[in-house]
Amino acid sequence: MSTRDRNSTPQRVLVTGARGKVGAATVAALAGAGHEVIATDLGRPTYDADGSNVRYVQADLTQPGDAFAIVRDVDAVVHAAGIPEPTRNVAHTVFLTNVAATFAVLEAATANRVPRVVNLSSDSVTGMTWAHAPFEGLRCPIDETHPELAHDAYGLSKRVGEMLCEAFVTRTGGSAVSVRPTWVLTADTYASNLDGLLRAAVERAAADPTSFAAGTTTTVEDTKDKAHVGISAWASTFVAMAAVLGAAFVQNRR
Repeated sequence: MSTRDRNSTPQRVLVTGARGKVGAATVAALAGAGHEVIATDLGRPTYDADGSNVRYVQADLTQPGDAFAIVRDVDAVVHAAGIPEPTRNVAHTVFLTNVAATFAVLEAATANRVPRVVNLSSDSVTGMTWAHAPFEGLRCPIDETHPELAHDAYGLSKRVGEMLCEAFVTRTGGSAVSVRPTWVLTADTYASNLDGLLRAAVERAAADPTSFAAGTTTTVEDTKDKAHVGISAWASTFVAMAAVLGAAFVQNRR
């Protein structure tokens, strides 16, 4: 079957972390695009009919038995499960949860011959976001060629996750891509998280024309419009990657 044929054919896709921000948006986007979606997360299922055409299965993917039971009979996995930042759990829980879940998902995908994996990684692999010893990027703009310098539990867990995806490709000949979003926000959480930061940038630009923000911002609202990448855009990216066959998205870390 050609790539074009596969792109136009509904796929069966498993979405892990389906009740998180990226996971939930991806489930909705995949279902809206006509794909068959299986969703999984730690949360309790709804046992009454809810009118949804998405099948939800409760699973703890850090447990190999759960992973092997659910990561099967699908065309692709969008792996968005995990602890999303390191400040609300102790370090060993962050690292072990994220690494164990990714390892179990990829082991199950290997054993059950799932050909494609889309992995939710993080810009934190560069090391700057949660650095215990803060440092600046080695160059700008920062892209996937920047050295992976994470030394915190979360950033390290995402670095290891990408390495596991690389190993999956090597072992199976399948395809994997790791996407590195930054701070994931929704329309409901954007203002509460960023208004203060954006207002400070606008005020700095007004007070100091040589500021990095000068010439690029005039109001908080204008700054928000320029800075925000909607979660629906991320979801669409995951949909496209989950629906396309291998070669274009084979993980290549170097």
